[in-house]
Amino acid sequence: MNVLKKKSGFLFWDLLEGESSHPVNVVRGDGSWTMYVYLSSYSNSEEKDVRKSLFNGKGEEAYQEFVDKHFIKFGGVEPDDPERHKMYLDDMPEMKRFIYEECVQGVRNDLDPIDSDILEDDVCVVPTIQDMYDPSEGSEVKFKSSHYLNMGQAFNAAYENCVENRSSEELLEIEMDFDEIGRIYNSSIERVEGFLVGREVCSFSNKEKWIHKIPFEYKFAAVDEAFKPALVE
Repeated sequence: MNVLKKKSGFLFWDLLEGESSHPVNVVRGDGSWTMYVYLSSYSNSEEKDVRKSLFNGKGEEAYQEFVDKHFIKFGGVEPDDPERHKMYLDDMPEMKRFIYEECVQGVRNDLDPIDSDILEDDVCVVPTIQDMYDPSEGSEVKFKSSHYLNMGQAFNAAYENCVENRSSEELLEIEMDFDEIGRIYNSSIERVEGFLVGREVCSFSNKEKWIHKIPFEYKFAAVDEAFKPALVE
């Protein structure tokens, strides 16, 4: 079932469900239209492998392998035939990179993080947002989540060590240790609003149930936003 569900009037992502759907705007010639991409669930390691592949000469291949494995179908197109949709993608492999960037890497920061000194226990909250499609409502939605991270000095130092030469945009991604980014998130996160594990909220007390299920792009967005000020002179 789809990951999105409503609870008490709010939109949540259920980490125990296995299908997400995302709006993609396609432009061809003078026309454009929106279709919806349905993807099966994927792991943190798969997302990190794609990022690592971008600079080892296998970027396009990594996009294609990921989409081939997780693409289910298109929504909002005729005919409603998943097999024909997969054939269409095979004929236009450049679409696979576009799908990955729009649907998986489409996580962005919603607001500036709340200053840590107005939260208890040196915690910083990073709100994120992603454009998604809710099949149960038949509408495009903005899924919002908030990540509460402990801003301990040890995490600041760990982040600085795995993102050297940040002033050089050309070197930023090449020198970033994505495995360490994941470890920093897993260690520093206190709780997450917006995600669920079945009927449970993602709190510190049940952290082991959800920590390895939060998509990596959310971890990356939260850690990068929370800790990068430590590198600013």
